[in-house]
Amino acid sequence: MSLYHSRIIEILGVEEKEAQFYLRIMIVDEKKEFYWELDSYTAKQLLAQLDFHPHYKYRLSFVSYWDKANQQQVSCIHKTNKEGSQKIYFPSSDVFKNQAAEIKHQNDLSQLSYLSDNQVSNNHRESLEPKEEINKKGSSQVKWVSIIFASLALAILVGFSSIMYYQSSANQTDERANAEEIVEPNASIDKAEKPDEVELVSNNTEEKEMKSPINKKAEHSYPYYELSSVKNFSLPKGKVAITFDDGPSAYTNEIVDILKNYNIGGTFFFIGVNMNKYQDNVKYVHTNGFSIGNHTFNHIELSSLSYEKQKQEYHASKQLLEEITGKEITLFRPPYGAFNDQTMQLMREEGTKAVLWNSDPRDWQNKSSSQILNYIKSTDPSGTIILLHETENTIKALPSIIEYLQEQGLEIVSLK
Repeated sequence: MSLYHSRIIEILGVEEKEAQFYLRIMIVDEKKEFYWELDSYTAKQLLAQLDFHPHYKYRLSFVSYWDKANQQQVSCIHKTNKEGSQKIYFPSSDVFKNQAAEIKHQNDLSQLSYLSDNQVSNNHRESLEPKEEINKKGSSQVKWVSIIFASLALAILVGFSSIMYYQSSANQTDERANAEEIVEPNASIDKAEKPDEVELVSNNTEEKEMKSPINKKAEHSYPYYELSSVKNFSLPKGKVAITFDDGPSAYTNEIVDILKNYNIGGTFFFIGVNMNKYQDNVKYVHTNGFSIGNHTFNHIELSSLSYEKQKQEYHASKQLLEEITGKEITLFRPPYGAFNDQTMQLMREEGTKAVLWNSDPRDWQNKSSSQILNYIKSTDPSGTIILLHETENTIKALPSIIEYLQEQGLEIVSLK
């Protein structure tokens, strides 16, 4: 049975024993802690990026890229707190990427030789968690001197290893430029294409998020409005968002072309099961700079499900979208607009913004294009989030809807 939908790995620390590094991890859903034997190159990169603190949590992302410009593998982790989630990218080895894939898909983790539940003894733990200031003198000073010398020796060793690693990477063929992120082996979709170049996060800051050239285009091509609430029904006056549910479909690309023609924003909420057939259409939306949100995997009414089932529906679609686009998905629309307290709890835990609506022409009821347009004209569209679906009649009505909204002096935005 695949664990694609539910395995979440929390990173608890980076530890060292006898010149060997270990990543201390927690399998969240299974509540099991393991020590993951790391190569020194990946360990050094993680040490440069992570600053463990009680207010933050780090979770491993299964997104991975080949950075053609710098000839190196790039992996990703999520830094989360109550304010939200941030992606941190770091150079890593092929070994680390492959081991992450095995951990993701292996049912019995005890079968993996590089994982252990007692690999590092308590006497040797040197995690990165903050420690109280040591006031003792004498023996403490001796310990610090030892640590400094050990660090210098380690830096020399790691530097030599890094040079060898980059030399090896540079000799690889251009085929590595198309290396893919980790995807489910049994999934019936093609591998997701990745951008050729990746801009790495600077080691001296936590707050800069890496964005590929594609993602930068998505941020700046069209007007957008950044939501600030966990639950959203409307926008400020003067703005309007046109959203499209239940794709991707055969109509997705045509909708994108219409939005591009008018140079306006648009937001698409995709269902996981439809991505198997229309993965290229998801890419088309993303590469053209429009916003994408999660609409669950099977379009089930969440309020009728347990918390764990809701979480499974949410993660299945989110992870698939992130693998296709290479971008973190932070927007979510519950099917039928049905949610409960558990749904909102999930949104807060995941740092996700739930997007509802306050304008519904009910285009899914086989209404004609004129009926869809007339509904928009019969309401005050300023500050609305308009709910549309990917249908033929919606496409016919869309140019007239856009022109009407523009005549009202409204800014048509993508949601972020």
